[in-house]
Amino acid sequence: VFSVAGKDRAAVAMGGHAGKSFWYSTHSGDFISSTYYYSAYPDWVDQWNSQKLADSYANTQWKLGENPERYRFAERDDRPYESNMPGYGRVFPHGFGPTPQQDPKTGKYFYTLLMASPVVDDLTINFAKAIIDNEQIGQDSITDYLSVGLSSTDYVGHIFGPSSLEQEENINRLDQSLADLLQFVDERVGLENTLIILSSDHGVPEIPAYSSEFGVSAGTISVAEIKENIVSTLNQHYPDAEELLLDYFPPYVYLNRQAIKQRELDQGLIEQQLADSLSQLPGIGLAVSSQSLLANETPQDAVHAQILNNHNDTRSGDVYIAWAANWSPEAGGAAVAHSSPWRYDTHVPIVFAGYGIKPQQVGRRVETVDVVPTVTQLLKLREANAVAGKPLLEVLAR
Repeated sequence: VFSVAGKDRAAVAMGGHAGKSFWYSTHSGDFISSTYYYSAYPDWVDQWNSQKLADSYANTQWKLGENPERYRFAERDDRPYESNMPGYGRVFPHGFGPTPQQDPKTGKYFYTLLMASPVVDDLTINFAKAIIDNEQIGQDSITDYLSVGLSSTDYVGHIFGPSSLEQEENINRLDQSLADLLQFVDERVGLENTLIILSSDHGVPEIPAYSSEFGVSAGTISVAEIKENIVSTLNQHYPDAEELLLDYFPPYVYLNRQAIKQRELDQGLIEQQLADSLSQLPGIGLAVSSQSLLANETPQDAVHAQILNNHNDTRSGDVYIAWAANWSPEAGGAAVAHSSPWRYDTHVPIVFAGYGIKPQQVGRRVETVDVVPTVTQLLKLREANAVAGKPLLEVLAR
């Protein structure tokens, strides 16, 4: 079991407890891991990193691969609501600038800028090929698993939005990169011996200002405004209210449960007071008390079911905040943020191919958690202990 991705959290999640995971470093341009997986890297990893492939993009540019007239969004290359990263701009071509070694000041974000282009996907696939060859993936009768997380689409979407020339060019390049990887797998293993699964961790909203051009009610909500509402509401009801709040870290408000208990206050009441107040803010779709959610006192609809599925007693906060549909919170310099319960954020494709899969298109609603039980049945593996989904019968009908 191996995984590699541009993003660390994608690699770790898909590698699982027993696999080996690698991810791209925005500090060095290398693919790195952690001591959880290795006390020392295999020689082939050090050899791959010694090539410094990321550095080969220094002082180059991300350019369009085709003539501008070939693109649907060619005329939307310069929109004021796209992020304008210093030195990178919002118009093609986008310059990567020098490496930090060449110029510590100007090159400070060089390796991060590569993430905001198709380059990191190309590097990820190159490293995935090295895993296949050096770890002998698919070379014996024992089933091997390789997860490849292509992260550029996420970064490009955050900065330029989905309906941008940059994202259109990125998707074109992604298509080429996937073809390159699959050709390599075919040569080394044979696609007839390979089960291919393609999906995504989330969808993407439009930039609110772009949606507004079409008359859609959309906007950006300030995180500072949300925090101000939380503090104001607590002060309205309780003396020394500042000690009752730990933090607001989207999507949760975290209360100081110990202080609430010591003062013999009603935790559920405080949560509901905050939820009622926050729900009135423009740009907030709903705010939900965690105690009400767990007590089954919230509406029995799909959105609340998603919020409940998201809840973890050891990690989740006390009030869940979902911004309104087509709204986005300020995203730390990004043009748009995801992670809402609305369909544009939750609808993703799931594609099964190879290994005798019969061609068909299925339009019924399924869940990403259905992938695991489908794979275990298809490959005759032991079912995972905590599996939540159901096998996709269309895939099993080979």
